Amino acid sequence: MLHSIGDWERISDYARDLNQSAREIRDKKLVISAEAQNSYERISDHCSNIAIAVLEEGVRQFTPHEYMEHVKSGNDPVFQQLFGEYQAKYLA
Repeated sequence: MLHSIGDWERISDYARDLNQSAREIRDKKLVISAEAQNSYERISDHCSNIAIAVLEEGVRQFTPHEYMEHVKSGNDPVFQQLFGEYQAKYLA
């Protein structure tokens, strides 16, 4: 796990930079190309897969796609609670 700390730091740096870019795009009302949009979606998918792997470590109840379907169904009260807390903390 220690060897991956640098990777996590880079991922968080990229996420911060993407967040800043997204805000600038929104604030300036810019339009991004379909190719760029596709790249952002792929990045998002990879980040989701990493997050699912971390959340499901040792449990392995779901594949990443099954887990996302489960979460999106709204039938996971623990996820809903945590989502609400993080949303209030980071998007306020």
